[in-house]
Amino acid sequence: MLLTVDVGNTQTVLGLYRGDALTEHWRISTEAERTGDELGVLLNGLLDADDVDGICLSSTVPALVREYEHLAAEYPNLGDPAVHLSSVAVTVRPHQGGHVVFVANGRDGLLYRNAGGRWLRLGVPQDAPPAHFAAPPPLRPGTGIAGQVALAAGSIVLLAAGATIARRRSVRPARAAVAAGIAAVIAAAGYFASGLPDLAAVPAGIYATAIVITVTIGGTAMAIAILTGPDRPAR
Repeated sequence: MLLTVDVGNTQTVLGLYRGDALTEHWRISTEAERTGDELGVLLNGLLDADDVDGICLSSTVPALVREYEHLAAEYPNLGDPAVHLSSVAVTVRPHQGGHVVFVANGRDGLLYRNAGGRWLRLGVPQDAPPAHFAAPPPLRPGTGIAGQVALAAGSIVLLAAGATIARRRSVRPARAAVAAGIAAVIAAAGYFASGLPDLAAVPAGIYATAIVITVTIGGTAMAIAILTGPDRPAR
């Protein structure tokens, strides 16, 4: 049976599952000073440790995580907590009516807590992903990729401006400064365009690429126009 423990700041909710069926549940006060031995005495008064072959813990009290791991070491059917029960991934996602929690460990695979507080042991996918899982959102470029896009877009404008200045040999410093400012704006536009979300059926990569190319070409043309424009006659 699966013992689920949801440790909140003031109360702890315990549930005992046989498969997907919740057979018992308890609500106790959360005391951050409790030791693993004290937790063991408490739980032994509620359930038979020999029936428990899995523990799932969600805790907002860091001090109690270690104590529950100590407690798990005393359960004969769980194996080594450091290997089988230590969570390798935990995520909390907002959901209508509350939030959902996913926990993964070496023994149980993936466990899921729905917005109503019910835990499900999903296990480890074998040949195919579970049919009831929603597809994950597409990955967004990290800051490294966005930075590279920004550097490339800004560099193109600067190179075009530099080539123009080299051809003309004489350009007013104010115009060169404006061209450098345009390059900085184009670089910033490229950075932010790299993190745009998908639009309906249009992947972000497609229209973000079009935006980066368009602003880079436009920025380059603008910088060249400023550098090569006629000087105003002196008054």
